[in-house]
Amino acid sequence: TKNRAYYATLGGVIAGLLWLLNPASMLVSLPWIGYLFWQERVDWQRTLKYSGITFAVFCLFVFGWCARNYIQLGGFVSRTTMGMALYAGNNDCALPLMIETEINGCVAAHHPNGSIQEAELLQTIGEIQYDRLRMADAKRWIQNHPRRFVQLTAVRVREFWFPTTDTRLTVAKLMLNSKSGDVLGDKFPHYAQRMASKQSRIAWTISAITALSLPGL
Repeated sequence: TKNRAYYATLGGVIAGLLWLLNPASMLVSLPWIGYLFWQERVDWQRTLKYSGITFAVFCLFVFGWCARNYIQLGGFVSRTTMGMALYAGNNDCALPLMIETEINGCVAAHHPNGSIQEAELLQTIGEIQYDRLRMADAKRWIQNHPRRFVQLTAVRVREFWFPTTDTRLTVAKLMLNSKSGDVLGDKFPHYAQRMASKQSRIAWTISAITALSLPGL
C-alpha cells in the first residue's frame, strides 16, 4: 500500500513538472491517468484511490502556478504568451519558415523580445492585457486573411514533422532585402550562413526522429 501511494504521488509530481515545462504535456498525462484507471478497473475502488492521488498531486502544480500568476500578474492563468506568439506569426510580413521570418525582421517587429515599442507596451499594460490585445489582433488578421492563414498553417504543420533541410536558397533570397542585413552590415552574410547551417542540422535530426517514430508507433 505504501509503495502504491508513493508511486501514485511520484506520478503526479512527474506529470506536474512536465506541465510546468510544457502545458501541452497534459494531452499525454491526463489520458495516461485515464488509461491506468481503465486497465485496473476490476478493483475500481483501489484504482480510483491511487489514480485520484496522481490527479490531485498534478492539480496542485497547476493550481499553484496559476495562483502565482494571479498574485504576480493579476490573472488566474497558466501562460501569457499565446497571443503574442500568434500575432508574431500571423501578420502581413509573416512567412511560413521561422528562419525566413527571423531574417526578414518580421518577428523582431512584432514581438517584445525584438521590438522596443512592443516591449514598452507590454510593460505599460501588463503581460495579461498585452497578450489578450495581441490575441485579438491576430484573430482579426486571420479573419481578414483566411487563405493566407491556411497556407501558413499548412506549411508549418509539414515543417513540424519534416522541416526543410536545405535552407541555403532561402537565405540567399532573403539576404537581398533584409532588415537584419542593414543592422549587421558586412557581418550579415556570415551570420545568415551560420544560421542556415545550424537550421539544416536541426532539420535533418527532426526528420530522422519523425521517420523512426513511425515504425516505433
